[in-house]
Amino acid sequence: MVYWAKRERTYVYVATGASAAMILIVAILVWTTNNNFANYLVAVSAIVVLTPMAVIYELENRWKTKIENSIPDLLEDIGEGQLAGMTFVKALESSASKNFGPLTDELRRVLNNIRVGGTVEEAFQILADRVSSRIVRMATTIIIETNRSGGDIDRIVRTMANYFWELKAMAMERRGTMRIYVAITYISFIILLVTIMIILNQLLFPLVSGSGTPLFTSEASYGQYRLVLFHMTLILAIATGLTAGKMGEGKIRSGLKHAVIMTAISTVVFAFLIIA
Repeated sequence: MVYWAKRERTYVYVATGASAAMILIVAILVWTTNNNFANYLVAVSAIVVLTPMAVIYELENRWKTKIENSIPDLLEDIGEGQLAGMTFVKALESSASKNFGPLTDELRRVLNNIRVGGTVEEAFQILADRVSSRIVRMATTIIIETNRSGGDIDRIVRTMANYFWELKAMAMERRGTMRIYVAITYISFIILLVTIMIILNQLLFPLVSGSGTPLFTSEASYGQYRLVLFHMTLILAIATGLTAGKMGEGKIRSGLKHAVIMTAISTVVFAFLIIA
């Protein structure tokens, strides 16, 4: 689980975009001599573009999830420190010495910002902007307002911790419930591929591969049918993958990994299991 700075993401996207462009140039060069191979290259270029996006998003999303899951524990610990008579900053320092996963490093960044002259409000605002998570923004906003207005901070912090525990439990329950629907999208897509494979291999190829048969005369060649179905499958792979991510994790970008997997499966099936 890592944090990707904007500059690092830009470098990766530029490199993968250049690689995909080179693959597309090769596809254009071989289009007239080997149409099937050129189409496989187009699919590969799509995979090359989508894979880094999926990997970066998943790594960063897991990093954010680890931080979000540690928020209730951190708030409980801060509350205990407050009950022991510590000031808010001292309670933060005590918590920073413990293991809260990636949140520990972010908490140390907060303390460093405070030590160099920043206010508690500024330090936590930087944390919220860096993590860019709804739950973290909620927690930091309440911490900032509580610290600014004073009052019974330990009681407020403990109440927040209980609230975030409930949110965490609800999120885990939702993910467990929606996994079955992600599995259904994969099963449906595999059934579609098998159906297309049977139609092309067992029906269209025997009937259309020649100049026609007494039973069936086609206005298009087998290669044209195959090309249309291949493009349709690629479009469905990306759309179905994004839908699976939306259903399973509530975010379309979570479907990038499913889109990559389904696009790769489609390309392999057409390249090796369907008659060219």
